Amino acid sequence: MNRLRDYLAFAVCFAGLGYIAMWPLSANGNTGALFGASILCPAPAPFVLAVLCRGPHPLTLSPTLHVLGALSAATFGLRLLYGALCRALRARAARMSAVRVVRIPAYLLTPTRPSAPLPRLPRVKRARREFGLRGAPR
Repeated sequence: MNRLRDYLAFAVCFAGLGYIAMWPLSANGNTGALFGASILCPAPAPFVLAVLCRGPHPLTLSPTLHVLGALSAATFGLRLLYGALCRALRARAARMSAVRVVRIPAYLLTPTRPSAPLPRLPRVKRARREFGLRGAPR
């Protein structure tokens, strides 16, 4: 199950990253469109964005694919935030554990005298008739 979850997470994040890269090229330039690229196209656009915004959009995606792509991109972003938060919390916990060093008194660290080892139990040899077919009645 863990492997399946990892594969699905990779696929969703890969699709989200791909949608982020493809979104400006596939969105129509209508200002009222929900998934339109008008957010990237301000009125005084820089040269790179102006070329991207004024050119025709050769790729067209259906609204369903736009919704799935936007959900994948949001999942990718949330996963990045979650990973950053986990790393920050782990680093904080490591710093906090390094601060709280407790010194153990030396008299507690001295080894105690071990007790005498227990005597070995006598080994009982079993009769051959208990093993396999040897000596079995015919």
